[in-house]
Amino acid sequence: MELGLGIHGEPGASTTPLRHADAVVDTLLATIASTAPGAGYLPLSPGDRVALLVNNLGGTTPIELSITARRTLIALRAPPYSLDVARVYCGPFMTALDMRGLSISLMKLDEERLARLDAPTEVLCWPDQATPAHDATPLPPPPLPESAQAAKVPTADASSPPVLSAGEQAAAVGAVRRAAEALAALEPALTEYDSKVWGGTL
Repeated sequence: MELGLGIHGEPGASTTPLRHADAVVDTLLATIASTAPGAGYLPLSPGDRVALLVNNLGGTTPIELSITARRTLIALRAPPYSLDVARVYCGPFMTALDMRGLSISLMKLDEERLARLDAPTEVLCWPDQATPAHDATPLPPPPLPESAQAAKVPTADASSPPVLSAGEQAAAVGAVRRAAEALAALEPALTEYDSKVWGGTL
């Protein structure tokens, strides 16, 4: 496995045998908190208030991400870190298609930063609230609209799955083929745009 792998597949800082999730988290946190020469970019002291983001790079399963988040939170609250983790964000915030992996980020907080994190936003991928980490209890889901609660979902009939006619199959295959050919023809332009706004991975 690669540690420190770039979001676009750049080589990691090191290559190690596959390890238990807890051991991987401990290594990542030690790297983040390191004060060795060339490191120390985030000086941390016991009692510091921080926000934690455990990011899914795209192909990590929810249970794998939850295991990682749990270990990270436990480790940060315990010595030698003994941090006050005020907010926890866990999910796919920065992804690279179906890349298997995750990242851990910490940000030191003051009241201004905390207020900005909690400010309302219409950004779809950002949660309305982060789980307060003092008890790590997930927030309850918002209530469904009355119309949704009253709606009845018809029971699926597994004995008769939908079957496309020969004409419908041909139309579907043709549509997919035309879309793929159009994308292939646009590859030079898409690559140029991607290299300007992110990292040139198309």
